[in-house]
Amino acid sequence: MSRRVLTVHALVLGVGTALFGRLADARGVRATLLFGSLVLGLGATMILLAPNLGVLVAGQSVLATGSGATTSGALALAAAGGPERRAGVLAAIGATMAVFSASATLAGGVVTQWLTWRLTLVLPVLSLAGVPLCLRLAVRPGSGRPAMR
Repeated sequence: MSRRVLTVHALVLGVGTALFGRLADARGVRATLLFGSLVLGLGATMILLAPNLGVLVAGQSVLATGSGATTSGALALAAAGGPERRAGVLAAIGATMAVFSASATLAGGVVTQWLTWRLTLVLPVLSLAGVPLCLRLAVRPGSGRPAMR
């Protein structure tokens, strides 16, 4: 089961990052982050309430799609900054992602041991804590070009 859930998460996260990255370019980071946050929250709710494996995997794919929105939103905001600060911001994002990736297994084990395994699947919902900061930074509108051709 865990392999299936992790595979779905990794696959859909990649697709969601690309999809929401293009959407951020077309509609703006603000709208993309808001919509992605709703999708991420919906996925977390589905996982927590899932009565069976099928709903759990579907919830994981919805959560991963929303997680892709937060990732692409953060990267779009970093790229929109001035060239003199861009390298430092991208380095900070990379370092933060490395720390979270490196500690995810430990955090997942602790949460599973002390609480329940379902909460480990919704840990990406913690990224929503950074969305208000990102929304304050997202002031540039999108290009207006169609998101899909």
